[in-house]
Amino acid sequence: MKKSPILFVKNLSNGSGELEALKEVWILHWINITPYATKKFFIHTFCDAGRDAYTAVSYLVQEGDDKNVHFLASRSRIAPLKGAMIPRLELLSALVRGRLTKSIVDVLGWTTVKCFYWSHSTNVLKWITKEENWSVFVNNRVQEIRKISQPSSWRNVSGVENQADLPSRGRKASYLVKTRFWEGLRCFISFQDKGPYNDFKLDEDEILKK
Repeated sequence: MKKSPILFVKNLSNGSGELEALKEVWILHWINITPYATKKFFIHTFCDAGRDAYTAVSYLVQEGDDKNVHFLASRSRIAPLKGAMIPRLELLSALVRGRLTKSIVDVLGWTTVKCFYWSHSTNVLKWITKEENWSVFVNNRVQEIRKISQPSSWRNVSGVENQADLPSRGRKASYLVKTRFWEGLRCFISFQDKGPYNDFKLDEDEILKK
């Protein structure tokens, strides 16, 4: 069934109004870091997926007492309307995350910066960190993820602390500007101390179905 012209115009008008809200967002374009100083910083990239979209977002976190957090970049993709299961969308978000982090490192020349990758999907973490004969869809994406990130650098994060959770839900711009998405959560500064993901207590039969 086609949407009526009146409904289309109404939705277009609402969308234009939401764009006005983005005027309230301020992002620092200069973070005053040279490639030689990156040993004191970490890149934390989060990924998540929902029925509307799958996303990734990166922050630069300073080591030490200052504990500065800088928003670096984010990427979002619209989820397919049909046939997309959440576990697969979460894997796609992990791939977007890997590509996003690699592009940041390559463009800025931060070859010595240490990167951490965060997901609350135990399926994704299992695929990335364990060798199995996964399906073609899973295997192809996992192989690319492993080429651009170290499996030992992947970490598990709760849904509440996952910075990519918000954009994956398709929130309006007026809601987004009121959140701390742009500056990140101060609490994830110590996340790198959690150690690599190594929990293999999932149901093997269940995960092999994916």
